[in-house]
Amino acid sequence: KTIAMQQIVYAAAEDCRAKMETGSAMPLLPLFMRAAVLSKLMAESDRFKSASPSTLGTHAGKPEKLLRDVVEMFLAHAIEEGAFVEDSRQVILDLYDFGRVLICIDGLDEAAAHQELLEVSIEHAVKSGKQQTHRRLRILLSTREHSYVHSRACLRLGDFDVVHLQPLNDVRQKKMIEGRIPSG
Repeated sequence: KTIAMQQIVYAAAEDCRAKMETGSAMPLLPLFMRAAVLSKLMAESDRFKSASPSTLGTHAGKPEKLLRDVVEMFLAHAIEEGAFVEDSRQVILDLYDFGRVLICIDGLDEAAAHQELLEVSIEHAVKSGKQQTHRRLRILLSTREHSYVHSRACLRLGDFDVVHLQPLNDVRQKKMIEGRIPSG
């Protein structure tokens, strides 16, 4: 059963790749990453230990590639944890390169010591994506409002629009819980 499922996924990915190469509109693959996990991985990785926001321009000669490195590092971790299979790594990276991934980073303010580096790498990748007509970078960031205000004050994340989420009051909490518990 697992082999059949992998073959189906592989066939769908190949079909998706062929359609992307012809320019057909395709949906985005959401890739959800927790900033706290990214920070931990960045702290453990040799390629990020020497990187800092001030030396970002020297990162492999292309600072916009740092976000791709973050995605690649996250995928390796997710494969180790069993969240993805090894065969999915290259497909997801290809989708990233084609601009068909929606990168969702949750809790950006929880990236601790690596928040600034992560934000600057996002900034460089967004600016690079704007310059390329065939490839757009799509990113959804979640952070606390005070953290976003601080990032904006430091001239980071200026290309992002703000969406304010409403807090969960008692009525919303009850509806959320009822929606997740089977009625029986």
